[in-house]
Amino acid sequence: MGTEKNLLRSIGTFCLCFWALTAFAHPSAWDEAMSAGQTARQRGDYSEAEKQFSSALREAEGFGDTDSRLPASLNSLAGVLRISGKDVEAERLYQRALKLQECSLGINHPEVAKTANNLAVLYYDSAKYAQAEPLYKRAMAIWEDTLGTEHPRVATAAYDLGMLYQDEGKNDEAESSYNRALAIWEKNGEPENGEVAGTLRRLGDIYRAHGRYVEAEPLYRGALAIWEKNGSPQTTEVAATLSHLGDIYWDRSGYLDAEPLYTHALKIWTREQAESLDVATVLGRLGDVYRTQARYTEAEPLYLHALAIKEKHLGPANLDVATTVSSLALLYNCEGNFPEAEPFYKRAVEIRERNLGPNHPDVLQSRQVYAELLRLHGSKEQAKKIDSQVENAPASTL
Repeated sequence: MGTEKNLLRSIGTFCLCFWALTAFAHPSAWDEAMSAGQTARQRGDYSEAEKQFSSALREAEGFGDTDSRLPASLNSLAGVLRISGKDVEAERLYQRALKLQECSLGINHPEVAKTANNLAVLYYDSAKYAQAEPLYKRAMAIWEDTLGTEHPRVATAAYDLGMLYQDEGKNDEAESSYNRALAIWEKNGEPENGEVAGTLRRLGDIYRAHGRYVEAEPLYRGALAIWEKNGSPQTTEVAATLSHLGDIYWDRSGYLDAEPLYTHALKIWTREQAESLDVATVLGRLGDVYRTQARYTEAEPLYLHALAIKEKHLGPANLDVATTVSSLALLYNCEGNFPEAEPFYKRAVEIRERNLGPNHPDVLQSRQVYAELLRLHGSKEQAKKIDSQVENAPASTL
């Protein structure tokens, strides 16, 4: 009897080994579709990736709800759909995968955390922060329980949650999340990866927004040093960091320090996003730098380019357009070119009045500047008329 059992066990083992060898030598249709989908995704062919992952899903449907290949197929297809902007379809697939994994693996399994996090990213990218936050927190809680509170995956989760808080304007919560992520990475000996650089940059943005320049500056420089070391110094995130560091120096009147940072940022942006509003902002700031140095012929084309970009994206009557119009007016005034300056001053007043109302403090200040210019250049009657508009404004607005 014992010999018979051993024989049966040997036959069973042989069959399992034979199946494994056969499966290895001849991948299943599901394996082939998943592999082809991953390859297509890596080369950026999302249409082909969607086709292959859809094929894999059709195969997986026959394996049963408890087979891990089914949620794997759902997750892979949903990821490609999300990249392609098909959020509604992606959401449905992620939700189905999550439900299957909860039933087969339990609600606190690491695979459940991955899918919950994928769904959170989908919601975050769609600015559905209220839906994303509990999923991010759930994924983090599972990883803390299964991997430990200081595992690098927990650091990444803290970073993701920090981005969500920052975009919601919850800067205190974002700062806490970013600092936790940085502490975990440092403890794990990973102080110079891309995620660390991104965290430093975003934490620097929080400090800069609150005027905490002394704290923001080393964070920006640290992020730039990591990107430089890792061989990725020409991305749009690098450009944004250069620009924000330049803003710190600009606000301190450190124009000589700001200039090379703005110039470097522009070189990156004009290659990647030639007509974006980010480019317009840096063009305007660099124009300001040149104007303060009396480099008027260099400043003018920068302002004009910034104005064209803003008008294209925002329309001719946007308040941000008025800022660049005012910069041009000031530039021409500094050059002593009143005929060029006057229509820009007038336009800036009109835009602000249209957006803010005739008695807003910014409108009244713009009128006063315009009236003074007119008076200095002999248009006293016109200046007097504008002065009366300022004087007749309600006292609470002055």
